Amino acid sequence: MLTRFDHAVIAVPDLDAAAAAYRGFGFDVRPGGRHPRCGTENAIIRFGLTYLELIAVHDEREALESGESGRVLVEHLRRGGGLAGFVIAGVEISAQGGSLQKLGLGGELIAMSRARPDGSSFSWRIIAPEGVQWRRPWPFLIEWGTPDADRLAHEPAGHHENGACGIASVTVAVRDLEAALPVYRQALALADAGSLTRPDLRAYGRRFVIGDTDIQLLAADGEGALSRQIEACGEGPFELSLRFHPQVTAHAQLHPGGTS
Repeated sequence: MLTRFDHAVIAVPDLDAAAAAYRGFGFDVRPGGRHPRCGTENAIIRFGLTYLELIAVHDEREALESGESGRVLVEHLRRGGGLAGFVIAGVEISAQGGSLQKLGLGGELIAMSRARPDGSSFSWRIIAPEGVQWRRPWPFLIEWGTPDADRLAHEPAGHHENGACGIASVTVAVRDLEAALPVYRQALALADAGSLTRPDLRAYGRRFVIGDTDIQLLAADGEGALSRQIEACGEGPFELSLRFHPQVTAHAQLHPGGTS
């Protein structure tokens, strides 16, 4: 059963430089750690259980040898990086794996971990449709092995000077809206909140909700920013909107190629 939006992932060429830049944007950025056998390392912008992950490749050869996900991430970074993926958390996610298998998208459970700078480690299992975590028109799923309380004890929610307090929505660029819908409706069983249009992007789509986060699938309806993005980078997360404390009248959106 899927229970909440977990985190969004932003690929960055240089982790230290990105962490410094995001601190300059008013975020509290903390060291994350390294993923064994993946060639990647990260930093965390935590709002609570929900967070943003800045991910970088520290060993390109190891990343490429880790499998298709590593190759896709390396290629995404060679294009400049930016939004790479997003993650929904649940319990007993093997049930969703079975539903994904019926759609021909695989559903293998993969054990992963992260070694933190303080010597502690976090563990989890994921299911990535098609076996790839990055730059796909759907999320991958996570089931945490490390209890929530233990993770928050080591990585407490940050104090963000810009007032950010959560992830409001993720917009996902898709080539074929109807082809993407069965994943969200059948395999993930997310709440369908109806259709939407984005005239500013020359796009139309469908909105799904999990907890207090929207996932907005958008397909191009003519030449515009969305169609250009699909042409350049393919399908996948396109835009991320953050939630701010009520007293803060700010709005931030993150795009695949950087920030605006």
